[in-house]
Amino acid sequence: MKIDVARINSIAPLLDVRALSLCLGDRPTLSGVDLRLQEGQIHALIGSNGAGKSTLAYALMGSEGYRPQSGEVLFLGRSIIGLAMHERARLSMTLSWQEPARFEGLPVRDYLLLGNRTADPAACLERVALEPNAYLARALDKTLSGGASSSQPCWP
Repeated sequence: MKIDVARINSIAPLLDVRALSLCLGDRPTLSGVDLRLQEGQIHALIGSNGAGKSTLAYALMGSEGYRPQSGEVLFLGRSIIGLAMHERARLSMTLSWQEPARFEGLPVRDYLLLGNRTADPAACLERVALEPNAYLARALDKTLSGGASSSQPCWP
């Protein structure tokens, strides 16, 4: 099946984020973020701890204290920058956090091999900026943060 990228890009996006910048306190947290999501697409936002993933999600939802200093956020072609969180929810916007199944005691190395026994667990960790020597032998338990424990099996 051939995907017509030009046609997809010509359709108005479901969510269109343009040059979004936000500071928390005096610290720049988001700087010039551009994001365009078409209806029916599935995306994953990944990055190391502190990269701004949650901050972007809170800003898109209009959470208290996360009002962008500049940029635009359009939902179905309509600016939502001035809308409160409950108004965005009425437009069918919501936040949903991943809470992976817990495999208490299973080493991180084995968890990363679930679904693909030929994957390279060290390379999987390096892809998300985690030091393999610090994690491969660790057991999955409550001492891993949500971000560090939510790594999914990866395939090259």
